[in-house]
Amino acid sequence: MREGARAEGDPVDTADPQRWPVPYGLLCMALGCVAVYGTLFATGYWIYGHRLPALILTLLAIFSTILLIRLWRGLREDVHGD
Repeated sequence: MREGARAEGDPVDTADPQRWPVPYGLLCMALGCVAVYGTLFATGYWIYGHRLPALILTLLAIFSTILLIRLWRGLREDVHGD
């Protein structure tokens, strides 16, 4: 298709096309849900003294939050060019 446009003299953008941001957005949404629900249930487990599940959920929430922040920054740079 590009070759045909070049043959007709139409300008063709040779830059790499941007990545499609929807899969990254869905991944960020899922990580956000894991972070929120992990924090919610971890708080309940801490309140009732169930330390092992509380610790596991707290670590899961922290990990998903850190990963979410990193992915969100990359997503914003790809979409907005910041």
